[in-house]
Amino acid sequence: MYMRLIRYMAFITFSINKKNKTNTPYLNSIALLTFLFCIHILQFFILINKTELLFPSDKNDRISTFSHTALFIVIPVIILIRLLIKKSELEKMSMTSEEIKKGKIVLFTYIGLTFLFLIFLIWYKNGLI
Repeated sequence: MYMRLIRYMAFITFSINKKNKTNTPYLNSIALLTFLFCIHILQFFILINKTELLFPSDKNDRISTFSHTALFIVIPVIILIRLLIKKSELEKMSMTSEEIKKGKIVLFTYIGLTFLFLIFLIWYKNGLI
């Protein structure tokens, strides 16, 4: 079920970028999915109070830790998504324009709710709520 949802999201972004004549619709789809997945990882770390693993409080160590975060979290996520979602699969998929329009609304709503939840978590953990 989750894999089907991820492919659906990838196809929606792929079709949006292809319709807008973007040079790299597949890469844009992978980038959006990677970004969303990393946001969810950040939300998880906030929930378990381990954000210092991603963002250290030591100012001298921020660059190296950020590099490690990119190396050990973002790059494997990109590789995983590229392995799971092939460009040929996206090109073979088809939906009506009505389904794509509905998918756009669902996708943008999902992205908006993801960011709202992230903001809520940050405020909640900092005692602002």
